[in-house]
Amino acid sequence: MLKLLFSSTHDANMLYRLRMRINDPFFYFETAEKRHAILNALEYETALEKSSGINLIPLEEVCASQSGTQKRHKDIIEKILAYILELEQSKTVQVPWNFPCQIVEKILKFKIKLEIKNDIFPQRKIKNSLEVKNIVQNIQKNEAVFKKIEEVLADSIIKKDKIIYKNRVLTSESLKKICLKSFLDSGLEDAEGLIISSGRQTGLAHHRGQGPIAPNSPIIVDLAPRSSENFYFSDITRTFVKGQPDQTVLKLFDQVKEAQEKAINSIKPGIPAQEIDQITRKVFQKYRHTFTNQGFIHSTGHGIGLEIHEKPNLSKKNREILREGNVFTVEPGLYYRKIGGVRLEDIVLVTKKGYKVLTNYSKKLIIK
Repeated sequence: MLKLLFSSTHDANMLYRLRMRINDPFFYFETAEKRHAILNALEYETALEKSSGINLIPLEEVCASQSGTQKRHKDIIEKILAYILELEQSKTVQVPWNFPCQIVEKILKFKIKLEIKNDIFPQRKIKNSLEVKNIVQNIQKNEAVFKKIEEVLADSIIKKDKIIYKNRVLTSESLKKICLKSFLDSGLEDAEGLIISSGRQTGLAHHRGQGPIAPNSPIIVDLAPRSSENFYFSDITRTFVKGQPDQTVLKLFDQVKEAQEKAINSIKPGIPAQEIDQITRKVFQKYRHTFTNQGFIHSTGHGIGLEIHEKPNLSKKNREILREGNVFTVEPGLYYRKIGGVRLEDIVLVTKKGYKVLTNYSKKLIIK
């Protein structure tokens, strides 16, 4: 069976196989026995220094070849495809769901069987020990950024309806600048955008946040940086209040925390992913929350790795069975436009007999 990809390593499947940055699209193909990548001169020499276990083929060599059926093809893509198919002699080719349509048309000219796969590398869902180590390292770096945010809030004072830090109004934008500098200093990059929202903005789950940080109201901080060294993501969310929240926000926080704890405590291999989501919903049903456009409006969590959102998802429709090595977030939240929102998010590893919470950061709501 031949697996064929065409993209740059901005595509997570390519990154999974090559573990290096290659910005221009290229062909990668593999069988059970061997892996190959066809690279242009700009990338070839650099890749030679970093690649491991992959046969690197210069693009110029492929284009100059006149062997076999390549002679019949003037189109450069068809010539490359002819080279690949001659090399591997496969009657079936598997491509990922996002494979370019124009190349699919060219493959079909060779009269071979084409299979489009949703999961071209299903093993990505099961993290090995090195992958878990990479994720944990990034979580720890991310936690250090949360500590800085807490320190800024603790060192701030409330004046009327504003929070003042170092004689200036504290804003979402100024907190994001602190985060971005911390990311850069610790080898992280903001690949997905930061969420630091406050007040009624937090009633919209993915409001990015803007303007002055509101006192005595929820502040949702959701940071999902990627390592610029190992390329894995971390994803943590905490909800803070600078000052004194009202009773409604206190209750929302306690209920979200309860839902997260019960969901996490139920994690173990062999159960359907949807069961974790159902447990979250049962807690919120108990407190009469809604599941439409307010209340709990998203799934309980998502897989994480070389992509911020990958499989398995902890959604109400996902019957996939959890397996040892799955890594995902558990992030229940409640959102009301007139009140604000609360979300808590941690990363969890499925172990042989249960789970391990990889995030190790406190859930303290009130910062005085």
